[in-house]
Amino acid sequence: MMTVFFMAASVLSSCSQNLQNDDITVFLPQWPVQKEGLTFPSLAFWEITIFDGSEKMTFTLENSADSFSILATGFPLEKNRFFTVSARAVSLSPQNEETAFFKAAGSVYPHLAEDSKLNLTWQDGFTAFIADCILEPDKAGLYTKNQKQSFCEHFNWKKFSQCLTEKGRNPLYNPWLCDKARIVSSICGKRFSSIYLNVKKGTLECPSPFGGGFSSYIPAKKLSE
Repeated sequence: MMTVFFMAASVLSSCSQNLQNDDITVFLPQWPVQKEGLTFPSLAFWEITIFDGSEKMTFTLENSADSFSILATGFPLEKNRFFTVSARAVSLSPQNEETAFFKAAGSVYPHLAEDSKLNLTWQDGFTAFIADCILEPDKAGLYTKNQKQSFCEHFNWKKFSQCLTEKGRNPLYNPWLCDKARIVSSICGKRFSSIYLNVKKGTLECPSPFGGGFSSYIPAKKLSE
């Protein structure tokens, strides 16, 4: 049912009442070395973005980093205020050039946080991207900044993430090939359905600069060539 994707304020509060709000520790995903016979390129560094619709902070972390503190970044942390965190992996091409071919990992706070910890995953990089699209100013001016924040606060991102997990049982599934504009507009219009996470048959992604059939979405099976 579509209604499970939208939460009342009381439900939202209960989802995050056990969180410690003095700081949030963010954990980065593990960079793969090999997968299905493919050797992944070397990781150069992480590009981190934190965004709440008003404040956006971008910085880099060395490739050996595995976590960081939101408080230490100086990002304004407000109790239970919605924000996204994305970690773009910048890797080295065969020509030893930096490239951001692979889709970012990510997560959203407070919906996907547990005990003041926020684990960034490749899957929820898409979740964070959709939330960012909602929070970004829209040229049409259909919604105010406060309305956008409310959409994100009251949407059930945990259920959204669970749907991605279920669809990800198909090793070829890549959420980045979904109709992202349709997903964003349906969340704002409170009419979202999990069918919007289906990928239209025949939809293809850009070829990899690394060859070998890499998918830009790390959990997905390599593309046929």
